[in-house]
Amino acid sequence: MTAGIKAAARPAAAHFYAVYSARRYVASWHLLAPASARQIRVRAWVAVHRACASAASAKPRIKAVTVFGNAAIVTTTMAGVPAGRATTEDVFNFADGRWGYSPEDLGIYRQRSVAADVTAAKAAGLCAGWKSF
Repeated sequence: MTAGIKAAARPAAAHFYAVYSARRYVASWHLLAPASARQIRVRAWVAVHRACASAASAKPRIKAVTVFGNAAIVTTTMAGVPAGRATTEDVFNFADGRWGYSPEDLGIYRQRSVAADVTAAKAAGLCAGWKSF
């Protein structure tokens, strides 16, 4: 992997976080890693994140990006949130010529219905804090 591709991980993550924090959920779905987007229906992604919108209004600050081959671990921090949620790590994957966000738990988006997806997200605690994606 070239240095340019590695360096592109940080701006790709920043763009995803900015779009998501602006509550542009359809646009944020388009910024998912292709493998994730194939497993999450856009309707489910939007419904889950609209239901968790109050938790997603803040924008995380990127603290570090570590690239391992086609994967990047993006460490973020957030001021003003409970200590247990102040720092998180997200995975971004490089595929099809771009970096894309890879949600940790794809299972919440694959329930029987969109309403069940929202219930699964709430049960997993994804609506309880800023880290709702």
